[in-house]
Amino acid sequence: MLYAILNENNFATSIIEYETKLINKPSNYIEIEDNSVLHHKYLDGKWNSDTETTIQSISKPSLEERVSSIESVLKTFMGV
Repeated sequence: MLYAILNENNFATSIIEYETKLINKPSNYIEIEDNSVLHHKYLDGKWNSDTETTIQSISKPSLEERVSSIESVLKTFMGV
């Protein structure tokens, strides 16, 4: 099962795949068919297809924010 992960502005900022459907999925996970919705806005149960507008509207995380996020995930999985 593919899920788009929405940020606080309802933009799909990443996509994650699970082998099975999630039973208690987070509220910002939206089940999707393919990755074509990446960087699109999800509003009222529909995806905005105006790609140019949606991509420009997303603030990209800095390198430090990305590294911090990766370190956090690694610590969680490694039990540190």
